[in-house]
Amino acid sequence: MRRAMARPALDSALRCQCSVAEKVRNTAPPKLADFWSKVQAQEALRNEIVQRLDDEDLLPFDQLPRIADRLVELAKVNHDRLVRR
Repeated sequence: MRRAMARPALDSALRCQCSVAEKVRNTAPPKLADFWSKVQAQEALRNEIVQRLDDEDLLPFDQLPRIADRLVELAKVNHDRLVRR
């Protein structure tokens, strides 16, 4: 059964997701083109997401890597929307 997130937790999750989008958007275009082919860069982004979520104390720590993976997947799928200015 899925549990709805409390409003403060949802707000924190959205702030984290926005920061991921902003990080992708602010990456220089030549670097961004290579970003999705660089496993190390993606792993660094995942680690940063886990750290930010942990700082917000939103969810149990053991769930954070899976959530970070999903946010990176969403950023990749929505790449064109994220970099459009």
